[in-house]
Amino acid sequence: MLQSTVRDISKQEKTCRLANGYDIYYVVYGPADASTTFVMIHGAAGSHNDFKYMAPLLVDLKVRVVAFDVPGNGNTCAEAAGGIALSDQSIVDALKEALENIEETSSGNYFVAGQSAGGSTAIQIAAQARGVQGLAVMNSIGLRPHRLFRPYPVFLFVTWMLRASNWTRFLASRLTHFFLVTINSVLPKKTSLDTVAYSQQRMGTISFERLKENVDQVKAKHMPTFVANTANDRVIEKELSRELAQAFGSTAVHMEYPSGGHMIQKTQAKALSEALVAWSESILAPRPKL
Repeated sequence: MLQSTVRDISKQEKTCRLANGYDIYYVVYGPADASTTFVMIHGAAGSHNDFKYMAPLLVDLKVRVVAFDVPGNGNTCAEAAGGIALSDQSIVDALKEALENIEETSSGNYFVAGQSAGGSTAIQIAAQARGVQGLAVMNSIGLRPHRLFRPYPVFLFVTWMLRASNWTRFLASRLTHFFLVTINSVLPKKTSLDTVAYSQQRMGTISFERLKENVDQVKAKHMPTFVANTANDRVIEKELSRELAQAFGSTAVHMEYPSGGHMIQKTQAKALSEALVAWSESILAPRPKL
């Protein structure tokens, strides 16, 4: 397994007040006058800290990084996206609203990137939001259920239980925590019941049909797309990542690393940072006049 190191860099901690009265928490790394801005969206569960390995490397390459805490994770409360009714769509809507209002992205001209469940969120934002210059996904949820979603009917039933009532939520949150933390060790042992529950809600309400439509919308916009995955991801099968890359069309950049596991933004931080910057620079480079 590749190892990456963390290097502390200065960051600005900020919040964006949504129309519903709740705040979205985010951090900003790098100078305001950077020529490129990357918006980073973590998976389920996670926080802006999921990108602590990439952020210093991107800043070194003259990129500004905006990293969110998705509702129900880190310093953003679930109520920012509906509380017990939180869903994949309500998270997308909350982040879109934030992106349209924070100074770092309100004028557009930014790239959106997501890892794991953050990949599907990023796809939807790229399809629906204004001002996105390019889309990058890393070990992203694909266009059909991956191994941790199966058996899929059970996965959906547990998600329904989390949202149906406080009584069913009590049982389902403990069941989900036991499965994801104790049995499969997908999430750290310190992950709270609520964080696991909201993460399950986020994943269990993803509409794969809508996601396919969003991919088609991204293609219709002729938006530059970058897909990265590892061949040994034990959460999301490499075949799903390859299918996703193919769905974006022949112009999509696809990089598959032989190793690195699911947390590609940590284990392949240097290679990914350099590849993303080279890709974004090729998009922003002035076109020769004919």
